Amino acid sequence: MDPLDGIAPACRTSSPSKCAPFPIDPMTNLPLLLCPDCKDVNFVAFIVRNPHIPNLGRRFFKCPRNQPRNNKTCSRYSF
Repeated sequence: MDPLDGIAPACRTSSPSKCAPFPIDPMTNLPLLLCPDCKDVNFVAFIVRNPHIPNLGRRFFKCPRNQPRNNKTCSRYSF
């Protein structure tokens, strides 16, 4: 996934905080882009907290519709 997908060309060289309408992740200062599959919701950020998963402590981004327990409708996520 290209990290610049969904960013307007004028914003690719500017500070992300000046490139509305994307909300900014407070830990990484990266814009929470639109899900490339759904095209109408922004990614959300999480940290892996399950000690049985090898990515423990890593930050990841996923579509808010990626909810395995609630009939997942989107499978998009990214580390």
